[in-house]
Amino acid sequence: MTNELIVAKIIEIQAANPALYLGLRWHHGICGCKTWKDDEEFTPLRVGDVAPTSYEWDDGEPTDVELNGTSCIDLDKYTVEEAVKMATSYDDYGPGQLVLLGSKDAGWMGQDVCETVFDIDTTTVLATF
Repeated sequence: MTNELIVAKIIEIQAANPALYLGLRWHHGICGCKTWKDDEEFTPLRVGDVAPTSYEWDDGEPTDVELNGTSCIDLDKYTVEEAVKMATSYDDYGPGQLVLLGSKDAGWMGQDVCETVFDIDTTTVLATF
């Protein structure tokens, strides 16, 4: 699917869900962002799944510190086009999928400039690309 089609679909979902906070993330599989190891297989998310927890990073490397939420690029802070471009830039870390998250909670700022962390208890997968 092209980025243009992804953007159009996200805008459609945004319009249909005005009460939710939306975010995009590049999902790597088993446990948040720590799944590019050779001994792990990619496990895709499906619509309706609970978003996995993310981990703190230290100087470009993941730590074992698990967050109480899932990291994403908040669509209230960036245009859909900007968010798609930023989220897909994480595909360098290995196989995965672009995931649109919906949360009842606004979340909090993460460590990265573009990062918002949505509470794990209020966040589900709305679409995958």
